[in-house]
Amino acid sequence: MTKKYVYLLKTINDDMTAHKRFVYPASGIVTAPDWNTEPECGGGLHGLLNGHGNIGLLNWKSTKWLVLKAVNTKSNLVHIDDDKVKVHTAEVVYCGCQDEAIAKLCELSGDTFAMQYLSKGGDGASMKGGDHASMTGGYRASMKGGDYASMTGGDRASMKGGYGASMTGGDYASMTSGDYASMTGGDGASMIGGDRASMTGGDYASMTGGYGAMFRAGSQSVFITHYYKYDNYITVTAIVDGINIKPDTWYTFDTDKELWVEVEE
Repeated sequence: MTKKYVYLLKTINDDMTAHKRFVYPASGIVTAPDWNTEPECGGGLHGLLNGHGNIGLLNWKSTKWLVLKAVNTKSNLVHIDDDKVKVHTAEVVYCGCQDEAIAKLCELSGDTFAMQYLSKGGDGASMKGGDHASMTGGYRASMKGGDYASMTGGDRASMKGGYGASMTGGDYASMTSGDYASMTGGDGASMIGGDRASMTGGDYASMTGGYGAMFRAGSQSVFITHYYKYDNYITVTAIVDGINIKPDTWYTFDTDKELWVEVEE
């Protein structure tokens, strides 16, 4: 059964303007003056249908997140592509911060996609997102994201990301990711990355990476990597002692030379 209304999520500038300086109201009816029904950018009010689409189109630093309510008819709603939709006329039913906008969107639409993929959690939050999810958690947050997820956690956060994930954790954060991940942790952080992962840690960090992983950390941190040679599984370690391994310097393990080497930034 087709729903009478659909809901769009969008971000605008802090002065309530959007593309071409079009001004949105904080509440009430808004109509696109240049409306057309072509499935292309322009000529309408654009947004993510129930939060689905290209989240890269959202301004994550915006303080003005909108939820738009629109009549679900072919004359009012046009699907541009998988990234976004546009409507002729809509009602602004929420204007404010990210968390409350997402909560309102999910409440009205009955679709929890945005809560799972776009939400920002506070201290101790438990969050799970899929591929390309964007998540922010506070102190001791527990976060799990899929491939290419973007995750930011506070101190002592527990974070797990997939292939190509981008992860930032605070002091004593515990972070695990897949190949080609980018990971940054604070003092005492524990990080495990896959092949060719890039890891940055503070003092006393513990960092384990796969083949070709790159490491950079503060004083007294530990680097661990593994590789195969002549059918043997070899584990090598290094301590950032300021003599053999310098702090705040990129290193990788050269399996041919069998030694840790500096990597130019």
